[in-house]
Amino acid sequence: MEKKNNTIIVVPDVHGRTAWKNVIPYANKEGYEIIFLGDYHDPYPHEHISSNDSLKNFKEIIEFRRANDNVTTLIGNHDLGYRFREICQCRHDYFNGGEVRSLFEDNRDIFDIAVERELDNKKYLFSHAFVRKICLALCALYFLKIEEIESGGFVILINDLSHKEA
Repeated sequence: MEKKNNTIIVVPDVHGRTAWKNVIPYANKEGYEIIFLGDYHDPYPHEHISSNDSLKNFKEIIEFRRANDNVTTLIGNHDLGYRFREICQCRHDYFNGGEVRSLFEDNRDIFDIAVERELDNKKYLFSHAFVRKICLALCALYFLKIEEIESGGFVILINDLSHKEA
């Protein structure tokens, strides 16, 4: 689904940080869309954010997304490591990893890999990174034939694959 907005607010690499809360005033505000680029968990040790605080923050982002129609949540490479360990083996929280994985599995309908948006009559593709590499890895993981890959739109294909049960 393509949305037309006047302003798009991008929230990159959360990694347990709470700065994303600065976008709360724009929730469901006409003409605005908030796009999270992923990496919700796995805080950097030097920032002294505990794994438990990061997990709580991630749950708040899920609630925020579910409560607001103008919020889009994308998957980052760290997030893929919880959903598809075969694709990404990034820094990983082994203590809370099972719960993080369950949160992604239980909410996979709200996490896409990429979205296209139109702004000022130009189309933009938003994703965390490595979209082509992730697409190929997901296709290989689900044993897709070349006809299946070419039959639909690129963004639709990779998002559909990411929503499948792992």
